[in-house]
Amino acid sequence: MPSSPPAWLADRTLPLGEGWLDPAGVLHWRDRTHSLRDKEKELLRYLHHAAPRVVPRDELLLEVWGYHPHAASRAVDTTVKRLRAKLDAVGAPPGLLATARGEGYQLVLPAADPVEPPPACLGRDRELERAEAALAAGHPV
Repeated sequence: MPSSPPAWLADRTLPLGEGWLDPAGVLHWRDRTHSLRDKEKELLRYLHHAAPRVVPRDELLLEVWGYHPHAASRAVDTTVKRLRAKLDAVGAPPGLLATARGEGYQLVLPAADPVEPPPACLGRDRELERAEAALAAGHPV
């Protein structure tokens, strides 16, 4: 079984085709957003890290929840159900989070180019324009 996703992955924007998961755990899809719970974020990040591989439930129980792999728990299934409802609420395609019957779960990312998340400086267009103009004129910013 692979180790958990690298720590830096939690601080990155996660591209999901036409949408993304921001570092704060907000799912963005076109003009819609939905906040995710901690385990929903961790599950989505783990599946993204493992994509396109099908990840067995036992591996998810161990790596995302820290449970014994053969623990009797419905945590994975319940979290997948909630996550699918939130993906559906923002308009993500229904097959994004797939079930491989008897095998596990898989994140099926579209082959299309992902939408770029907005720049970190959203709402600072004037400041950017001034800085670009100063740089173009040879003035230090």
